[in-house]
Amino acid sequence: MLRDADSLDIAHPGIRHLRVDTIWIWDSSYERTLRHYIVLGAVKRTDPVLWYKPSCSPVVDRKNEVREVVFDVTPLLEFHRMNSGISENYYSYENVARFLTDIFDVVREVAKSKGLDHTVAIKHKRSQSYHHDSRYLDYVSQLALACDNFEFLDEVSDIYETVDLSDIVISIPFTSTTHIAALRGTPAIFNDATSTLRQLSYSVGSSQLVGGRADLLNFLNAQLTSRKS
Repeated sequence: MLRDADSLDIAHPGIRHLRVDTIWIWDSSYERTLRHYIVLGAVKRTDPVLWYKPSCSPVVDRKNEVREVVFDVTPLLEFHRMNSGISENYYSYENVARFLTDIFDVVREVAKSKGLDHTVAIKHKRSQSYHHDSRYLDYVSQLALACDNFEFLDEVSDIYETVDLSDIVISIPFTSTTHIAALRGTPAIFNDATSTLRQLSYSVGSSQLVGGRADLLNFLNAQLTSRKS
């Protein structure tokens, strides 16, 4: 993950001591970083791997309704983040809360302008843990109480079914759910609420990286233009 202001490509501490003969990755642009930091043999590019097969999801006709599914990353408490060797963290409480706030505000604005009913469903990447920042979990709970069109998804939900039953998938950079959705044919984006990440080849299929509320607004307007009957 590189910001526009970064002069160096810094690897996550967790990969620096890897020594592998063969590695499978779903983002081919990541190979350069891996080869720079670890002893690496063969690299095989593959689609995102889940440990179950796609389900046969029912077809849902929602001509005047739109369902957005949001995949976040729950922020860690500073102590646990630093203890893992991560001195600077994109997934801070402030950044992830802004990521979610922007989505709710923009989705509400676009749906209202187009006369569409809408639902925003959120799936946390991990189950709640003592490692997580309770401020964010409290914030999400308050947001759910304030919004009628809000839905929590179980952390163990079938990802294939979840994206198949969605109209749009929005993920925080760079969770694999956007790649999975794009490969399944569901419009999907990485939403960089900070507008600081560098535009690299993170796209797969119809996925892309958008930065900031204006780009998110343009993306949703384009996707929903044809939805109104």
